[in-house]
Amino acid sequence: MLKLLSDIDGIKNCIEISEMPAEVREKHVQALLAKISDPILDIDDQGKILACNRAAQFLVTGDNITKQNIGKFIDVSVKDLLQKSEFSIAVNFL
Repeated sequence: MLKLLSDIDGIKNCIEISEMPAEVREKHVQALLAKISDPILDIDDQGKILACNRAAQFLVTGDNITKQNIGKFIDVSVKDLLQKSEFSIAVNFL
């Protein structure tokens, strides 16, 4: 494949890489999140859990909480949660 690309006019150099920079960054972020002992959740504007670290996952044993609505697991309404202007908020898991 590199040979074919190198033969195209205007292409000066081709190199093969194992991962795209975004993939490397994602793996790095996931490794950092895995080391944090506090639960961390990323939710969208509808309350759907987009991602979480291991500590958050362990709060709800037996379930994969990703793609579920946060309202199922906490004692605060999603509406109230999303109206907060803080970057982090303390809630109690049910």
